[in-house]
Amino acid sequence: MVNSEIFVRNVRNYLSDNYIPYTIINDSEEYDMFTYSKICAMSENIDLSFANRIFIQIFPTSACQAEHSSMVIYVGDNDKLLAVTVHNANGLLNASALYGCQYSKVELVSQSDNTYRFYF
Repeated sequence: MVNSEIFVRNVRNYLSDNYIPYTIINDSEEYDMFTYSKICAMSENIDLSFANRIFIQIFPTSACQAEHSSMVIYVGDNDKLLAVTVHNANGLLNASALYGCQYSKVELVSQSDNTYRFYF
């Protein structure tokens, strides 16, 4: 079982170390309807409606580009990491782990915007 807190901490450490601005928004924080609609759009076609979602929005700068853009993290009971949807997943597909956590399966969600879903 992969713990979602460990995964989120690994993501935060990586982004902070590489000076990429980012925001983390929980599923219940609907203060920004545009961002919340992006969470919902990236969560389509997945049978994890019961899961809590964490949305990480990444703002690459001209000095530093991430291997991907926004991601949605699906968290189940006992903080278990269920899946992660990654938008623009350019540099992640050749790795056997995602932010230090082994995934069991990866599937293409949208070829047009290079969106993949990693299952744990």
